[in-house]
Order: sequence, then structure tokens, then C-alpha cells
Amino acid sequence: YHWDFEVAEFHYQRAIQLNPNHAETYVDYSAMLALIGRKEEARTYTKKALELDPFSVTINFYAGWTYFLTDDFDLMSKVGEKILELEPPWLGHTFRGFKYWMAREFDKAVPEFEKGIKAQLPLTYAWFGCILGIVGEEKSAQKVINQLLEASKNQYVGAYNIGFIYLGLSQTDKAYQLFLRGIEE
Repeated sequence: YHWDFEVAEFHYQRAIQLNPNHAETYVDYSAMLALIGRKEEARTYTKKALELDPFSVTINFYAGWTYFLTDDFDLMSKVGEKILELEPPWLGHTFRGFKYWMAREFDKAVPEFEKGIKAQLPLTYAWFGCILGIVGEEKSAQKVINQLLEASKNQYVGAYNIGFIYLGLSQTDKAYQLFLRGIEE
């Protein structure tokens, strides 16, 4: 809805009225609520999504993302551990990496993100490249940027993904420009 959260909220609520058992609607709505700062509501809808479909990797992944957005790193980590029990395990490693990142245990975060990139998702590469930049591994972070640029020839790679890496490299002007391009995309 092009950043029109009021209209988006109306449609999420209507979708829940029409199908109150659709877990994906709850978890998508919770992420939107987290983005606009309504953290408690976001957690409530996330909990409902997990109750409806506790074994879905997708639901657990987006629940973890919402917990990240609401600064609830303990719940994010718990969801990550649950994902490790499900297939594919790489998402769990990504959330475990975030747990260590937020605790500033970068030496533990890097190997977890490295396992997480097996997902071959641009976002997992972005997070990995960002943490590499934070810990001073500039050449490795640049290699991840190059991998994303190569991947963009065959799949969509949002500019914001590369922006995250430049943010980790403390190249904030370049990151900002890529984030702006990502919004336009």
C-alpha cells in the first residue's frame, strides 16, 4: 500500500474477519504493526499466528522477524531455536546470529550468519555482509556485495539488501542512497 499504513491496516483487519484462521495474515499484520511502533499489538498478532500454525517455517521466520522489529530478542531467539528443529535449518542460524549480534558477541554471530546464507536469500546475505562490515572484515563484506550483484542478474535483489552491508561498513551515505532506492523499488 505504498506506506499507507492506515489503508493496509483496514485490509488486514478485514482479511482477519473473513478468515480468522489464516496464520500468514496475522504474522504479516504483526510486522506492519511493529514497523509503525505498535509493539505490544505486534507481539499479540505474532503469538496468534504461531498458535494457528506452529510448525510452519514461514510463519516462524516472520514471527522471528517481528520479534526483532519489536526489540524482543529473547523471543526472536526462541523462534530461531524452533526453526532449527524444522526444515530448513539455516533460518534458525540466522536468528541465532541476530541474538549474538544484539548481545555484541560478534565472534559468535559471524559463524551463525555464515550458516544462514545457505538459504540463498538476498536478505540473509545482507545480514551476513552487514555483520562482516561491523567486525572489520571489509574484503569479505565486499565479496558478499559482489555475490548479491551477481545474484541480481537472475533474481530480484532489493537495493536495501546491499544498503545493509554498506551500513555495516560505516559507509552511511552510500547505504542511505540504496535505502532510498529500495523505497522507490
